[in-house]
Amino acid sequence: MPARPRAPETYSKSKAIATITTALSAVIFRVPDGTWKEILLVTVGLLAYFVYHSFVIIKRLILHEVIHWVSLALTERKVEKYIRLLELEYRDPETSSERLIEIKTEMKRYRTQLAQKRLESLT
Repeated sequence: MPARPRAPETYSKSKAIATITTALSAVIFRVPDGTWKEILLVTVGLLAYFVYHSFVIIKRLILHEVIHWVSLALTERKVEKYIRLLELEYRDPETSSERLIEIKTEMKRYRTQLAQKRLESLT
């Protein structure tokens, strides 16, 4: 006897909207009988669709902001660490005058870039 064919896979989006529809229907059934209950029951699928997509948009925005904030924090730490190393080299008495000039310009450039990245994160 041949194996039974598998049921077609449903999309996770459809499952999520169906779950939200079920949850909203359960909440709507607690509403007293009347016109509003009927209107809500008729539009529960549409409401679930909007709830799902609102959640997706909010999640993407929050995730984008968190990733941006973590990226900025990591960049700040790396730049500050590198500037500290340059300052140690700058204080070293054996450092040549040419290297001192290079260190000054590098430190200034890194601080400027860090300030620019912070400013970009505010906008």
